[in-house]
Amino acid sequence: AAAVPKVKKNKKLAVPNFDRFRMLLIVGVVALIALIVGLFFALTVLPKAVIAITTNASDVNVGFTMNLDTAAKALDLATATVPAKQVQSQKTSTQTAPATGQENKGAKATGSVKLALTNCTQDSITIPSGTGVSANGLTYVTQNSVTLTSVKVGGVCNPSNFSSIYSSSVNITAIKGGSNYNLATGVNMTVARGNTYSSTDVKGTSDGNIGGGTDDIVKIVSQSDIDAAKLKITAQDSGVKQDLQAQLNQENYTPISATFAAGTPAITTNVNVGDAADTVNVTQIVTYTLLGVKQTDLKALVDNDVKKQIDTSKQSILSEGLTDAKYRVVAATDTTAQVALQTVATAGPDLNIDNIKRESAGKKGGDIKSLIQSTPGVTDVKVKLSPFWVSSVPKKTSKITVTIAKPTAPATQTNANNP
Repeated sequence: AAAVPKVKKNKKLAVPNFDRFRMLLIVGVVALIALIVGLFFALTVLPKAVIAITTNASDVNVGFTMNLDTAAKALDLATATVPAKQVQSQKTSTQTAPATGQENKGAKATGSVKLALTNCTQDSITIPSGTGVSANGLTYVTQNSVTLTSVKVGGVCNPSNFSSIYSSSVNITAIKGGSNYNLATGVNMTVARGNTYSSTDVKGTSDGNIGGGTDDIVKIVSQSDIDAAKLKITAQDSGVKQDLQAQLNQENYTPISATFAAGTPAITTNVNVGDAADTVNVTQIVTYTLLGVKQTDLKALVDNDVKKQIDTSKQSILSEGLTDAKYRVVAATDTTAQVALQTVATAGPDLNIDNIKRESAGKKGGDIKSLIQSTPGVTDVKVKLSPFWVSSVPKKTSKITVTIAKPTAPATQTNANNP
């Protein structure tokens, strides 16, 4: 057979590799996106600027006493009276304690006592009903009155032959139940003194057996049981204070923490002292209060005090120092409080941080230094840019931090109203 001639391939007509082309395209797109994101972070997110300003500012000690009044309608600088808002919170706590007291609820012993007038300087005495007579530390009460008359025969006081005249029997009842009140006959008993006689003027003797007392001991609530339950009630002041402060903050008032006060606890019990019970429940209700004032009013008071101590033609108030202010309550009522305020304000060149940020945005460090140093009272300006490739301050003010160095000059003398 005749040989078939080979056809020579034309390389210009080769079919392209679309898989390889697609892969290269994807890699290129990803690289482009990464480059764009990297440039965005490098030029927008990462750049930051810190402008540190040093001035000839000075500290000014501030001290005065202000009057917080919930009835006041407007700030009165002359009397330092500030409109105040009062918030309250009532907390109820309950604790239980076991009853430890005991009382004998048994029958009361009864009987009679023979009373004799032993002091012949007394012609006669009357022992009223309800008079106490005691023996062995136990007390009984007479149930009727009796009159005793002394007798003198031949210079002898109350001879035995006349005992029916100067002595008499009277019924008595024990003040409490219990078998320990039962007495045998002939036991000496002491009579409580009266208005016209002393206990030594009368002699008492149990007249026959005093009996009928029985035992029935039950638990009762004592005062110490109630006191024990009170001690178990833990103070909730810290949590309540935070809640009240948060409430004032939500209403745009600055809490004056020194005015936080707890009212007199109202305490109730489910049983009374002496009641038969196994336990006692003590409930305590406390009303807490806190005063707050407007931040603008506090600033006005501090500014008023600082301006008395500085040369306002050369200095202005840079900071009232309210963040670190200390308060002390001098006197208080239910709706008012006299509070001493003490803090350290800062006076110096009038620098508005927000304005500085806006004016510095997008500028070079040297231009910023020249701009700020032209302000009277500014002694030095340093501009720090980051990262290292950044050559100008970012245009976004949120990327700019402005610091004013703490004053190095000594504080001026505190005024006479310093608390």
